[in-house]
Amino acid sequence: MDAAASRNILVFWVLWNGAALDSEAIVGLVTVDAKLASYLANALTPMVTALKGHSGLGGWEVMNEPEGMVTPGITDANPCWDTNVLTGTGAGWVANRWTMQNVQSFVAKHARAIHAADPTALVTVGSWSERSFTNNFGWKNYYSDTCLRAFGDALDFDQIHTYSYNGAWSGTSPFQKVATDFGLSKPLVIGEFASSASGPGMTSQAMYQYAKSNGYAGAWGWQEAGGTNSDSIATLQSGMASITTTYPGVTFAPATSAPPLKPSAAPTAQPSAQSGGTAAPTVQPVSSTAPTLAARATAAPSLNIDSNRISDAGRVLPAFVFLIVLGFSCL
Repeated sequence: MDAAASRNILVFWVLWNGAALDSEAIVGLVTVDAKLASYLANALTPMVTALKGHSGLGGWEVMNEPEGMVTPGITDANPCWDTNVLTGTGAGWVANRWTMQNVQSFVAKHARAIHAADPTALVTVGSWSERSFTNNFGWKNYYSDTCLRAFGDALDFDQIHTYSYNGAWSGTSPFQKVATDFGLSKPLVIGEFASSASGPGMTSQAMYQYAKSNGYAGAWGWQEAGGTNSDSIATLQSGMASITTTYPGVTFAPATSAPPLKPSAAPTAQPSAQSGGTAAPTVQPVSSTAPTLAARATAAPSLNIDSNRISDAGRVLPAFVFLIVLGFSCL
């Protein structure tokens, strides 16, 4: 954390990963309340307390892509727990180990413990797709305040990951919509994306500028180390820096050097609703759709992360998401 702060970086701690089954222990932690309560009291709360107020702390992501181990196709009278809308989307690509009720309880109880230890902390979850984070377009927001507060606390900001499939975005990808199209009341961050997995061939510069122009509260590109479906640190910094040419009032504050942290897992290829033999949708180049979308965009809620470091003038501060290792900007 000290190293990150000295390099002008905010760290968002990603506590758990649903995109890969690294250990059976995580399954029990999500499904057995007594195990979770012990972890929250004896591990997480002391950690949050110790890091409270640290100048390098951005916030907490409870889990990366929990949908990887969610069981789709469950019918339930409670719409928060009914996962029929996820059938055929690719959800559960790791294993069908959890119900959505399990996930909501896990996330909400983490949020409650974090807020109890640090009332100013920002908490989020890294959804694999818009399909599980909006009630619009025929999808379902499983992380709404209504769904989470049945178990604990709600999130402080929303986060959606997005990658292309067969060279095209889904029609409801954040890079095909403005932030307000998702009907969310909280700041919305595009939490994973890469120009190497974009559609149709968007550059990193175009992606960051699109996020800035269309009301998103931040954009965190995957990931500084490069690799499959990833961008290098040079590519990501180029994308962030390009915002300053379009928005003269915004200044880019790059890290003084790469932080001494490395990713713990390879990025996950993102399943799509277009998988399973269905042809990917025809998507027009973003350059032709952006003016129309920009005309509909309105100001997004501000993501309040240490106003002394992110000024009202719109300074772009790199945000390093540890363990998942993303970039970057809170816009």
